Amino acid sequence: MSTISNLTQIMVDKMALEMQGQTPLNPEEQLLVAKALDTMKNNSTFETALVAVAEEHLNTATATLKSAETAIDAAKVEIEAKASALNMIEGISTNSGNTATTVGEISSTVNTIKTASVIKSIQKGEQSLAINASVNVTVTAINPLKSFLNVSCKNGYGTHYNGNFSAAGATSVGGKITSATNLYFKNGTAWQTASPGNATVYWELIEYV
Repeated sequence: MSTISNLTQIMVDKMALEMQGQTPLNPEEQLLVAKALDTMKNNSTFETALVAVAEEHLNTATATLKSAETAIDAAKVEIEAKASALNMIEGISTNSGNTATTVGEISSTVNTIKTASVIKSIQKGEQSLAINASVNVTVTAINPLKSFLNVSCKNGYGTHYNGNFSAAGATSVGGKITSATNLYFKNGTAWQTASPGNATVYWELIEYV
C-alpha cells in the first residue's frame, strides 16, 4: 500500500528528472521545492488529514450501502408477502374450480335422479267374479319382493226371498300376488237364491327397480 512518504519521494524523483531537461530549475528554486516536499513528506498531520478525508468518504459509502441493504430487505419482505398472496389467490382459484366441478356433479346427479324412474313395469287388468268365486290371472314375470298389487272393486250382490220378505247382500273382491307370474282373486259370499250380480275387480300390478 502506498503512503504519503512514498508518493512524495516519487514526486521528488520525477522533478529531478525534469530539471535535467531543457529548462531546469535554478538552484534556489530547486532548494525551495525540495524543502516543501520534504516538509510534506515528514508532516504526519498532513498525511493524517488525507487519510481522514478518505475515511470520511468510506464512512459515507458504508452508510449508503447500509441504507441500500435496508431498502433491499424491505423489498424482499414485500415481495414475499405478495408471493404469499398470489399463492392464496391460486389456491382460491383452484378451490373455486373444484367447488364448481362438485356443484356441477351434484346437479347432474340430481337431474339424473329426477329423470330416472323407480318404477320398472306396470300391468293392469280387470276380472268379473260370481259370488264366492275365485280366479288366477297370469301376468308377465315380475319380482314379487319388489312388486305391489293395487285392487279396486265394483261390488257384486246376492238376494234372498223366503215368501214373506227379501234381503240383499253385497260382495267385494280381494287379490294377492302368489308367484312371479300369477295373481289370485276371490269374491265374497252372499245369498244366491234370487238374481245374484257378479263383482268386478280392477287391478294394477307395479314392479319397482
